[in-house]
Amino acid sequence: PYRIVGGFRFYERAVIRDALAYLRIVNQPADDLAFERIYNQPKRGLGAKALETMHAHARRTGLPLVIHARSADDDMAAILTREHAAGPFSCVMHCYTSGQALARTALDLDFYLSMSGIAAFPRSTELREIFAGAPRDRILVETDAPFLTPVPHRGRPNAPYLVPITLRFMAAELGASVDELAAQVAANTLEVYGTFA
Repeated sequence: PYRIVGGFRFYERAVIRDALAYLRIVNQPADDLAFERIYNQPKRGLGAKALETMHAHARRTGLPLVIHARSADDDMAAILTREHAAGPFSCVMHCYTSGQALARTALDLDFYLSMSGIAAFPRSTELREIFAGAPRDRILVETDAPFLTPVPHRGRPNAPYLVPITLRFMAAELGASVDELAAQVAANTLEVYGTFA
């Protein structure tokens, strides 16, 4: 069993106990955990150590690690490569907006790139090219709700009902049918996350 807590998915209480030292989590009941964001920590090594712990748990549980990398492409590529060499694990590059090099590293490790509404933004040409070059069996689509609402609804809160807009936009960019891409993304989602049953 797991709980969604503070934006992180912890699959069991042991994971929470192990992560406490690295994440500076306030030790409270599971429903009331408060997080300081890893990327705001003054010690750069803290985030890397937390990632090592999360990688270990992804390997141990067989559940996917979900990474949102921002402004850290080289460091993230090095960490992912090193950790994958220590033992394989599944990973989703959530709300992917990084560059071609990190995408190539992630794809070479058989990870997934998850596309948000940013792909539909007019200035996201490079991002669309990254997804166009990715194997279709490695692409996911998401909302990152309530943020990153796709055009033409930009400026409103994002929500799951807008995912088809991002998917339709990307299908047109890829020259694929919407049904074909939707079926592939659905299969990819089941592959990485399971049936939720």
